Amino acid sequence: ISYDSYIQDNPALELILNNGPCVTWILDMRTLHFSFLSKNVLELFGYDTQTFSENGLNYFNQIVHPDDAAPTWHRVMQNWQYLMALPPFQRKAQKLNSRYRIIKPSGKITQVLEQSSVLQLDDRGNVTHLMGVCSDISLLEKIEDEILATEPFIRKTMDVDAPINVVTQAILSKRELQIVKLIA
Repeated sequence: ISYDSYIQDNPALELILNNGPCVTWILDMRTLHFSFLSKNVLELFGYDTQTFSENGLNYFNQIVHPDDAAPTWHRVMQNWQYLMALPPFQRKAQKLNSRYRIIKPSGKITQVLEQSSVLQLDDRGNVTHLMGVCSDISLLEKIEDEILATEPFIRKTMDVDAPINVVTQAILSKRELQIVKLIA
């Protein structure tokens, strides 16, 4: 299947994949090049789609934060070994998740959640294509930090220079926080 052509031939699908809140991709595991990469990669991460398409996964490796490169690849290799140890009929049901930071062209560091799954297998059960989404979770981390702080501020008076009293209370339970993360 030519995924790029398939997506282009389906305007509604192309609109959804290119304008969503995350970068969507299909990676050909045989060549380590993207069969499809949503056009919003420039808007969300600051890099143009063509550069990724021409250079494949190697280019991606250049933008991962240096402190995250080795641990991320270690997790990816562990996930891949686990996936390949499964019987072929179980491989498509697996979801792979990874969290790491990338460095935007501006130098800004962005926290990314990558979620991928097996899209296609060949006749022998080998994975030929992965489909994934990458979401900028930097804002979520800030919200999570605020929620975890669980210290809403209450002002005694309307005077903006007045001292702030801190009242400690749990805003969300641990499980509610997990659900918020999953929804995001």
